[in-house]
Amino acid sequence: MYLEPFGNIDTDNLEECYDSLLYVHGDTIEIDLNFEAESIENTELEHVKKFLSGIEAFSEKAFKAISDDFDLGEKSEVVRLYLHHHLEEFEEDTIQEAFGATQIDKQIFLNHLKLYRVGFYPEDDDSFAIFDIQFPKKYTDYLIAVTFDRDGKLLRMSMES
Repeated sequence: MYLEPFGNIDTDNLEECYDSLLYVHGDTIEIDLNFEAESIENTELEHVKKFLSGIEAFSEKAFKAISDDFDLGEKSEVVRLYLHHHLEEFEEDTIQEAFGATQIDKQIFLNHLKLYRVGFYPEDDDSFAIFDIQFPKKYTDYLIAVTFDRDGKLLRMSMES
């Protein structure tokens, strides 16, 4: 089966991982397709194809979820933790360099997040697509992982390193 941007995939003789680059909202991101089994039904890859065709909409959905979580204030379990972790870890001059300010509001925070990677796991119903969003990599290895199921429903967000 041909699956853009990965190319031909032999569904009866899968490799563990296929990777490529994809252009999303003006940025080049890493994209990977991951398997545990040696074979898969074509219909399972159709879910990936459908997701890829709407990748920009899913990216927007992920960023909207981050924005909404930020708005929860003290009830935010992921996004505010991500921000506060970095504000505690960074020296003041690094905060200024990274954000162009030392007081970080929602808009500054959101403007400095970037989608770096999307990973697909067609065999996993609960983690079908994971969007890795983070501050510039030169400042941190920590990211916000936004996870979708195969139907495009946002399941959860978590802070990962």
